[in-house]
Amino acid sequence: MSLSFAVLASTRSGRGHSARCLRQVVKELSRRGNVLLAQQVSWAKEVSQVVEHACALDIDVVVAIGGDGFVAACAPTVAAWQKILLPIPAGSGNDFVRSVGLPLDVGEVFAGFEGYCSRQVDMLRVTGQSGQVKYCLGAVSTGIDAAINAAANASRIPGALGYRSALLQAALRYKPFPYLIEFRDETGQRRRYRHHAYLATCANTSVIGGGIKIASGSLGDGMFELVTFRKPPSVRKILQAVSMANAGKIQENEFYEVTRLAWAKITPLVPIVAYADGDALWQGSVEVATASQRLKVLAPVE
Repeated sequence: MSLSFAVLASTRSGRGHSARCLRQVVKELSRRGNVLLAQQVSWAKEVSQVVEHACALDIDVVVAIGGDGFVAACAPTVAAWQKILLPIPAGSGNDFVRSVGLPLDVGEVFAGFEGYCSRQVDMLRVTGQSGQVKYCLGAVSTGIDAAINAAANASRIPGALGYRSALLQAALRYKPFPYLIEFRDETGQRRRYRHHAYLATCANTSVIGGGIKIASGSLGDGMFELVTFRKPPSVRKILQAVSMANAGKIQENEFYEVTRLAWAKITPLVPIVAYADGDALWQGSVEVATASQRLKVLAPVE
């Protein structure tokens, strides 16, 4: 069956890498169907309007070339139109692409194209204390991981290496702080407690920060994982935690804690900007819930 495509490339992701990928992606897709639209998209207010226009062209697949933030910005409109999203990795972290099993090399993405199928995955709906709403595919960060995102975004070190460098620096400098955490448990009861931690992260995907494994990352079960990390008592323990994170074994650390949820409200009790999919949100609380609308993604068979 021949598919029709709309190809959208972020002008910002990967320091312009997505725009350079656009021609290659269009060439590959033209061999497999009809490309009805191909354009670069400036960040960020224009995204929903352009995706809306693309979906109205009666296409089958929206191809989003960019990083996690750009892909997530495209997702709610694609889901609302019940179209299929194909994410092409061109950002710094590319954690959503990793989590659905797509390669990080554009050429390799298309080498396996004929074996892909449409899969439904969860999105997270994030609400701020003033009512602002953002959709997220990967993780909502409110602690040291938010600081790492900010540092990596400003770093001259490209890709995952920028995250690893920011992780080490933040781990040695960052101080844990108090949170107010509310959630509904598996019985539906609402619980509330204070917690002193390095982070309180709502993870939909298994990895954050350019491939650092933080959760199990089951994308289709209607749940996410609330990950918290208590303060290690010494520099040696901190460095051990960094080493375990880089080795993909942070879940084995004694200070790591995880709870599976469908709703949570995280309130840092100090001023800090929360992040979602590598992009800044706002200061204050974040209310995170599994979105009622699911997203169809073109990816390898699970």
